[in-house]
Amino acid sequence: MSLMMRKGLGFLIVATLLCGTMVLAFPHEYVDADVPADVLTASHAPIRIDSDTDFLGNATAGNGTIWSPWVIENWEINGTGYGYCICVGNTTQDFIIRNCTLFNTTEVVSLPVIVLDRVSLILYNVTNATIINNTANDSCFGVALISSNNVTMKFNNLTSNDDNGLFLEDSFDNKFIANNISNNNIGLNISSSTENVFYHNNFVNNADNVLDLTDNNWWHNGYPSGGNYWDDYVGIDLFSTPSQDVPPPDGIGDGPYYITVVSQDNYPLMNPYIGQTFGEPIPPFALNYGPNGTDVPTDSNIMIIWNETMNWTSVEDAFNYTDGTNVYNSSNGTWLHNFKTSVFTPESQFDNDTQYWVLVNVTATDASNNPLDQNQSGVGGEWPGDVLSWSFTTLVPDVIPPFALNYTPNGTAVAIGTNIVIEWNESMNWTSVEDAFN
Repeated sequence: MSLMMRKGLGFLIVATLLCGTMVLAFPHEYVDADVPADVLTASHAPIRIDSDTDFLGNATAGNGTIWSPWVIENWEINGTGYGYCICVGNTTQDFIIRNCTLFNTTEVVSLPVIVLDRVSLILYNVTNATIINNTANDSCFGVALISSNNVTMKFNNLTSNDDNGLFLEDSFDNKFIANNISNNNIGLNISSSTENVFYHNNFVNNADNVLDLTDNNWWHNGYPSGGNYWDDYVGIDLFSTPSQDVPPPDGIGDGPYYITVVSQDNYPLMNPYIGQTFGEPIPPFALNYGPNGTDVPTDSNIMIIWNETMNWTSVEDAFNYTDGTNVYNSSNGTWLHNFKTSVFTPESQFDNDTQYWVLVNVTATDASNNPLDQNQSGVGGEWPGDVLSWSFTTLVPDVIPPFALNYTPNGTAVAIGTNIVIEWNESMNWTSVEDAFN
C-alpha cells in the first residue's frame, strides 16, 4: 500500500490563522439509564473550572474520588460570547463530563500559557477525567487536551469544526475509543503528545483525517478488536488472522493505514464502528446501597438499588462482606431480587458494635453482560474504580439501666390540671412505662 500523504504543517498554520489565533508557549463514567441522554439535556451557561475546588457548585454529583467522581452531565451549552462551553484546568481529582451538547463558541479563551480560539471543550493540565457521549461542534476546535493525562474519551461526536475535531498538545497516556470525528478541517491533530491510544474511532469526511507530529501513539486494540475506521483508506479485505494472510475476510483491512512513515494503524476497519450507538444506556452501577453509617440495627438486611436490571447470578457471585476477621458471601444468607433491587438477608444477625465492609466486585454484570461501572466512567470492569464498596457499624449494646433525669410536678400548691412530666436518660419501652405507672 502506498503511503497516504498529508497536507502537512503548512496547512495547519493557515487553517489556524483563518480560525483565529493560537499561541503555544510550552517548553517542548441520577439519570435513568433507560432514557436516551439527549431527551434529558437542559440549557446551561458555559462552565469554567480552574482548580479542584471549583467543582463544588459546578458539578451535579460526586466528591472527586475514584469511587465517586465529580459529574457534569446533561447540559446543552451554547458558547456564544465565550471561547469555550466547558473549560477545566489544573485538576487532579476524578471527574466525568457526559451527555452534553457543546457548540457555537465565538471568542478567544486565555489560559496561563496558551490562547485558543473557539473551543467547545478544553482540558488543561488535567488528570483523571472521563469524557463520554458528548457532542462538540460548530466551533474552531471541538475538544482540546493541553498538558493532560489519564483522560478517557469515549462515544463522543466531534463534528463540523472549522479547524480540529480533536487537538492534543503535550498530553500523554490518554485513551480515545469509539468517537465519531467528522466534517472537520483536521479530524485529529497531535503535537508533542505520546503514549496515547486510539481505536474504534470513525474518521469521516475531514479535509485531513489525522496529523501526528510525534510518531509514538498506539492506533489499534489488537486483533480481532481492530483499529479505527478511516474513510480515505484504500486497502482491501480478503484475509483474516493477526497477520492478515489467511482467508476469509474479517472486516479488517489486509494492510495498514499509515499515519506517518513510521506510525500506522495495523488493523484499520473496513466499515464505520457501530459497536455502541450514541446515547444508548450506560453500563450498570448502584444508585443506592445500605445500611450505612453507625448505630445500624443488628437485624438489618443489605440492600442495593441498581440503575438497571442485573445478571443476578453475577451479583451474588461478586458479593461478600467482612467484619475484619471473618469473610461472608452469598452462601451465608438469602437473596431477593426484584426488577432493579437486590436484598440480602444474612442467616445470622450482625454482631453488636462491629464495623462491616461490603463489596461487590467488578465481575457483576447487567442482563446484557456489561460489567459493573460504579465510578460511572462509561468503561466498566476496571479495578478498583468500578468496585462497589461501603461500610457500616452496628449498634453498641445498651447495658446501662434507665433512670429518670427529672420529673414534675413537685412540692405543694400544685395547680389543678398540671401534667405529670418525666424526663428519662434514654428512650424507653413506652408500654412498660405506662404499665408501671400509677
